[in-house]
Formats: sequence, structure tokens, C-alpha cells
Amino acid sequence: MKVADLCAGTGFYGFEAISRGVEKVFFFELEVKGCNLIENIARSFNIDRSKYEIIRGDVTKSLKFFSEFYSEINFDLIFFDPPYKATFLDEVFNLVSDYNLLSRSGYFVVETSDFRNLVFSGFKVFLQRDYGGSRVVFLEKG
Repeated sequence: MKVADLCAGTGFYGFEAISRGVEKVFFFELEVKGCNLIENIARSFNIDRSKYEIIRGDVTKSLKFFSEFYSEINFDLIFFDPPYKATFLDEVFNLVSDYNLLSRSGYFVVETSDFRNLVFSGFKVFLQRDYGGSRVVFLEKG
């Protein structure tokens, strides 16, 4: 099982996936501090380097790069927890769909504070929950 943690921040979702035995996690993170934190956490828990990869950069550009250089990889699970008031949500949905980054039986989990009617291009919602100021949406291929 391969997992993507988009806008990884501390890497919480990815590290949880590693603790549950996934094959590999790809952390996508823009900030150098976030990348360093993910690396430090992985070292402190003695996580084998083969279990994760950190891709630093803008998530939309990084997904394009990833699809070109890792074209044989599809994710079984994608976590996407963008920063508050991020404006690139629709673009990420389109990229994941257009580049076929989610496996046929995979799940795409989105946590957002954006309560507008988002268009999940290429996906269908199978579960949605609101928790305070956040919405968690579980998607599968449409």
C-alpha cells in the first residue's frame, strides 16, 4: 500500500499510516521547516528510509513532477489537509484525477475548513463529516 500525505505539515497522517504497516509514504510539503520536522520525527522513531520519501515544494507543481518521474505509482490512500484558506483545492483534485494518481480501489481523504461546494473532479463522495470548523470528506474514484 502506498500513501500520499499532501500538505503534510508535521506528517501526522503519513506517520500514522507507517505505524499501521503501509509499504511507503510520500510526504508532500512546501515549507523547509515542515520537511525538516518530518525527517527529524522519522529519525527519532527509527523509521527506515525506504518507508518514506519527502517531496518539497508547491503541492500542485510537486504532483506534476511526481506523475512524470513516478508514473508507475498510484496511491492507495491520499490524505490532503491544505492550509487554512488555501486557494488550490480544485487544482489538486483535478491533478490527482487527470494524472490518475489514485488507484482504482483507493481512497482520497480531504480535511478542509472550506465549506463551499467544492467540485471533486473525477471523484464521488462516500462520506462527509463536519467537526467544528473542519470538514472531512472521503472520496473514491467516480
